[in-house]
Amino acid sequence: MSQSQQLTKEMHDLIKSIGETRSKQEEDKIILAEQAKLKVSIKDQSLSTRRQKENLIKAIYIEMLGHDASFAHFSAVQMAQSKSLQMKRLGYLTCCLFLNEQSDLLILLVANLQKDLQSKNIHEVVIALTALGKLMNKTILQGVLDLIIKLLIHHTDLVRKKAIMVLQRIHNISPDSIPDYDDKMRRALCDFEPSVMGVALNLYLEAVKEDPTKYKESAGSFVLILKQVIEHKLPREFDYARIPAPWIQIKILQILSILGKKDQKVSEQIYEILGQALRRSDDSGSKIGFAVTYQCVKTIATIYPYQSLLEQAASAVQRFLTAENNNLKYLGINALISIVQVNAAYVHEHQLIIIDCLESNDETLKKETMELLYKMTNVKNVEAIVGRLIVFLKTSSDPFFRRNLVNKITSLADRHSPSNEWFLKTMNLVFEYGSEYISSDILNTFLKTLNENFSASGVQFGTYLIDTYLETIKKPNLSDVTFQMIAWVFGEIGAATYGNDETQLQKLIECLLESITNDFENTSTRGWFLNALAKLSSCSAFNMQEQVAACLDYYGESRCLEVSSRSTEYKILSKYNAALRQSSAIKVDTKLNFLNDFIERSVRNGAPRFNSNKIIQAVMSNDKALNFAPVDSRHTAKSDQEEVLKLTNNKANPWGQEGFVQPEQPAKAPIQKEAEKGQKSFSNKDYPSGPYIPGTDIWKNKEQDKPNSNPTPPPPKKVEPEDTKKKQQTKMAEMFFGGITTTGPAATNTTTTTKPIVYQNTNPYGQTPSVNNQAINLLEDDDLPSFTSQKPAGPSFTPININVEQYENYWEQFRFEENQDIKSNKVKTEYEFRNMLTNIGIGVVEVDNNELICAGKNISSQNIMLLYGSYTALGNLSITMKSNSKQEIDQIFNTIKTRFV
Repeated sequence: MSQSQQLTKEMHDLIKSIGETRSKQEEDKIILAEQAKLKVSIKDQSLSTRRQKENLIKAIYIEMLGHDASFAHFSAVQMAQSKSLQMKRLGYLTCCLFLNEQSDLLILLVANLQKDLQSKNIHEVVIALTALGKLMNKTILQGVLDLIIKLLIHHTDLVRKKAIMVLQRIHNISPDSIPDYDDKMRRALCDFEPSVMGVALNLYLEAVKEDPTKYKESAGSFVLILKQVIEHKLPREFDYARIPAPWIQIKILQILSILGKKDQKVSEQIYEILGQALRRSDDSGSKIGFAVTYQCVKTIATIYPYQSLLEQAASAVQRFLTAENNNLKYLGINALISIVQVNAAYVHEHQLIIIDCLESNDETLKKETMELLYKMTNVKNVEAIVGRLIVFLKTSSDPFFRRNLVNKITSLADRHSPSNEWFLKTMNLVFEYGSEYISSDILNTFLKTLNENFSASGVQFGTYLIDTYLETIKKPNLSDVTFQMIAWVFGEIGAATYGNDETQLQKLIECLLESITNDFENTSTRGWFLNALAKLSSCSAFNMQEQVAACLDYYGESRCLEVSSRSTEYKILSKYNAALRQSSAIKVDTKLNFLNDFIERSVRNGAPRFNSNKIIQAVMSNDKALNFAPVDSRHTAKSDQEEVLKLTNNKANPWGQEGFVQPEQPAKAPIQKEAEKGQKSFSNKDYPSGPYIPGTDIWKNKEQDKPNSNPTPPPPKKVEPEDTKKKQQTKMAEMFFGGITTTGPAATNTTTTTKPIVYQNTNPYGQTPSVNNQAINLLEDDDLPSFTSQKPAGPSFTPININVEQYENYWEQFRFEENQDIKSNKVKTEYEFRNMLTNIGIGVVEVDNNELICAGKNISSQNIMLLYGSYTALGNLSITMKSNSKQEIDQIFNTIKTRFV
């Protein structure tokens, strides 16, 4: 029967008329008319069951369209008490849609819920539990808690599953009301029905987020469950697209990522099973396989770092980035962001793909790629990345995205600025294109940085700064925050730079007096100008008392309390400007000569005279420990002087009777003098007035651009469009990925070919970490484990990259084959087996459960060694090797028996 035949003509006409409306007014007119009819119809108790259901559906329809249907709420409560399962289910459903936790009508459902929870009809129990998941509050909780706990051990798995879901809801409302909550979670996790166990994982995930330390010991249980899931120990009905229970896998991986974060001991339990989960999901090619792979990568990037797994994760991300679906590319970029936070070197093999994503027409993908660039920014690539972010800031119309861009640009400029000039240019562009999103925190940080740079660079930087903003303040349509910033610069930097220059000081004050009359959106902005005028009026060269006094008198009557208060206070303070100028002229005695009389009196009274030689000796001493040895009476002032000369490489004592004597500087080399002559100053003439263009050298000396002669330019080369685009992308990649050292993976390879996953070093601490300022170190120095690498006895081997087909071909060709069964107490897991192979120099080709096929090459003889091995949890190893050298096979077996048994 079709849907149109199930509905009455009245209901069908209502839906049709609403669908045909052309405006909101027409729709409201129809709904209000239907609302009046429904108020009368719903009170009729003689209506058929079909009409009663239809009335409730109309009420849902009315509320969906934004109108009130509270007159139908009581009817929904009544219908939930019906004996008909269909009517009861509709009644509970409408109650869930109509009522919230604070509704007074919920008290009418308590008795009915208690009855349904104790019903022998499983369907009634399930319907009631489903409704409780939405309607539960503290009032209902007291009446149904005991019944819910009893249902946790119900003989039907569906009831147990629903009861656990309600238990989670109760725990969120009142955590202390459930006795032995952890035991109930553990019992649910051990349920023989996988669906119940899957629901219990939600409870554990929530609990682990609240207190990870409490559940660290349960990591082994989750690893065991994940292992059973991956090995298809669950019924086939839980498989989806040939992936065993993918949602259970994802939930367990989320739990393990929290438990293993910054915990080496727990992470070591996870490494092996995490590698298996990644390999099996990465080979599926289905969308759900991508989901499991994504979660594996996120987990690998979250737990304690493990180089081999990080390499696998970076290789797995390749499949996301090369997919045609932009959603998969987005996930790939997001996963790469997680990996970059551990080690930024892993982005090198994806450079060109990242550039393609940055130029994509998909705005969401472009924004996520921008987030990746933000995470991998350093001093060497900050100019290129910030330049691209500023382009986004100019062109984007999304206010939330623009606000995010402003925060990111200001953060990068503050943390990775290569020079004061670049920092100032960048911030000026932010004030120009995104001033409406500059918060007070960003403004204060910027002003603080300007003050620090001025203190370090001196008057030249202050001159350039003021000249720049004298031009900026003349531009139209400046924002309030820009005016506030300029007023602060004129007041603080201007007073320190031009305090004794009457002409420049007058120029600043005239500019402030002219700009203070503008119409500001924020009335407090005028207070910044008053503050700047007060600062400048205290300078020694100030001579505009009448103009400033008139301004203060005028704004003293302002309706803005802040402006009027500042004007009044600054007018009072102006009377003391002369005293302030006099106090600023006080000279400081840096040698403290005023203490000489006190020193002489103290020496005459028996105090020892200060000996600078002993202080120098103490400072330059390399001995950091405390000296408990007795004072040697033979140690004289002369011996002290000799010791100081030794420590200073026999240089003359730079300390004289009047203090430190500056040694003569050696004559400067001609090259150095020429370099200093060409050193850039902070004067305004050295800087272009035009806007900053990302990707160009804005500080280049224009004189260097002039050629010495005018030779005939060579004819232009013809370049194919495809080659030009590729070269542009390569050049852009060099700018974006500059300063990121290529450690770990083969980061120098910029092709998009998926490289095979090879375990070059399965011990996460077996390799000596290289010094990399750009790669993020998640561990403190005290947390790094000590590891002494041991060279394997016998010939040296190195792993080789071959596939299974090549392995089988070599196996048929080699002459010598030997199999041995070895009992080992050191090798009982895949992790330990891989560690053994790494120390020998053999690489893994493929893994199938507890069986591994491996290959390596002798460095000296170039003989290839094939190894097939298996292990058990009891340490029983079965190893078969095949090669053209019987002696090398024997030597490897001897090494295994000597070091790994």
